[in-house]
Amino acid sequence: MTPNTSADTAHQLAADLTWLEGYASQREELHSAVIPLRLSAALLRNQIAPFLNGRASHPLHIAVVGGAGTGKSTIANFLIGRSVAESNPQAGFTRHPVALVAAESSVGSVLTSGILGPLQPIAGPCPSDRDEDVFQVREVALPDSSPLEPLQHAVIWDCPDMTTWKANQYQTRLVETIGLADLVVYVASDERYNDAWPTQYLQYILQTGKPVIACLTKMQANQVDPLLKHFREQVIAQIPECIGITHVVAMPALTPSEQLDPAGVGSVHRKSVLEPVQWWLKQPHKTRLDSVHRAVRFLDQFQERLLLPAQHDLKVAQAWEQQVKTGEQTMLNRYQNEYLAGEQFPHFNIAMLKLMEMLELPGAGQYLSKMMHFLRSPYRWVKNWIQKPSEAGPQEVQILQSTFQGWLDRLRLNVIQQDQGNPVLQALRNAFIGQRESQFMEKFNSQIQSFIQQQSIETEKTARAIYEELGKQPTALNTLRGLKFSVEAASVAGVVFTAGTHFLLYPLLLPLAASLTQGLTETLGKKYVDSEREKARSRQLVVFKEILTTPLTVELLKWPYKLVPELTELKSITARLPASIHSLQQTLARQEAA
Repeated sequence: MTPNTSADTAHQLAADLTWLEGYASQREELHSAVIPLRLSAALLRNQIAPFLNGRASHPLHIAVVGGAGTGKSTIANFLIGRSVAESNPQAGFTRHPVALVAAESSVGSVLTSGILGPLQPIAGPCPSDRDEDVFQVREVALPDSSPLEPLQHAVIWDCPDMTTWKANQYQTRLVETIGLADLVVYVASDERYNDAWPTQYLQYILQTGKPVIACLTKMQANQVDPLLKHFREQVIAQIPECIGITHVVAMPALTPSEQLDPAGVGSVHRKSVLEPVQWWLKQPHKTRLDSVHRAVRFLDQFQERLLLPAQHDLKVAQAWEQQVKTGEQTMLNRYQNEYLAGEQFPHFNIAMLKLMEMLELPGAGQYLSKMMHFLRSPYRWVKNWIQKPSEAGPQEVQILQSTFQGWLDRLRLNVIQQDQGNPVLQALRNAFIGQRESQFMEKFNSQIQSFIQQQSIETEKTARAIYEELGKQPTALNTLRGLKFSVEAASVAGVVFTAGTHFLLYPLLLPLAASLTQGLTETLGKKYVDSEREKARSRQLVVFKEILTTPLTVELLKWPYKLVPELTELKSITARLPASIHSLQQTLARQEAA
């Protein structure tokens, strides 16, 4: 796979996850999946795909994130060394991402449309509280400074808040920036460092594998150590992925002069934030490469969670499919046990008679056959006396209708008994309440006649072949005739030889010998006819499946997907996602090996 096609895979995967996000956002029970899906799509759009397309490691992207009023803009200023990011006591002042770049560099030119997914760049600087899906680039004129100044190597992103009452409206802007970032600076204040939503965001960021520098702000100098200790123990240590936090630093409450002059009056405090950032800036390629690898690893490890919105409803559809297939098998079993097992098929009884008739001698030999027929008269009388007439079984149409109705009844009951709020089950319930079931029953009844006609043709054809095939082989037929007559003649001769001159025994022994021979012949013939009859039963079961149960099953299996069209896309995404992630892993492995 070439880099371009790998990037296409990443973009397709991002589109799939974005579709899933939209699907989950419409369902209250799936809302917990929205941010992970949004973040995963942002990783693919803003970091993985550009990397596969050959985006250079310079500049790195540093995202400064945190809750409302924690001092994110102040931390961004201290990273830069100048007061350029708009800090404001109003919580939630920053409403869109602001990229801070060095004026003398060419970095600003690469921050073009598409770098943050759906966010559009603003042509010129504007207030940070502009509440639209945009991002702006602010160029910062820097004096001569150390080559490890962040803006010499990175774009610093001042991000919207995580906790204000409007945060949900611009979470997309925040998440897109996090997806782009190679390094995250997480800012928490002394009063709100354990807020649930920012802490949850911190865990999401750590799960993606991004390195994080945590910065605790605004505490009094004498509270630095106890608050840092408490922050580490009660917040960081509670997150399973906390090893991703590389440093925890303190930014005590600042004086106005320190805030205005980070590189001068505030230089002592700036140093604590700057040093851990510089460690990552010294190795930009490794920082970017590791970040991309960890992002793909996150997609792989968390793919079940990402697919949860799809699986939530697909499991319902799969349960329905299993119930349909179970119902089909039940219908097959009932038809086989209640009808086919006892059905004799009159065509085969006729075939048996014709087969016996064909074994009689033709031409002049028919007189001998008639004589043997006369001798077998007691055998026929006894046979007719002991042979009970077969009891008529239930009508085939009645069995078919009752088994199919039972199938639908079980499906309806299973649907009614399950979660009333699920849209798939609701759609299926509506189908049973509406006309779909009655229309389906009408369709089934119309197919019954076609089935009965087809199976009658099949059984008659199989039965007729029993004697027609033998009639096409005169040599074999004459051999069988001769063999039968030879056995009959031998039995009669044996009686004559045994009885000798005891003529009174002839009326008893001759019919007995002829009857035994006929009984043996009929037994052998019946065994052959019964084997063909069993084949006809098997064939009729196949016809039953082809004409009745299989089309009905296929139609029932389609119900959820016709009633809830989104299921088709959910199924496609579920099939594509693991393969796409595996493809990205292989591409990265090949690039690393090269």
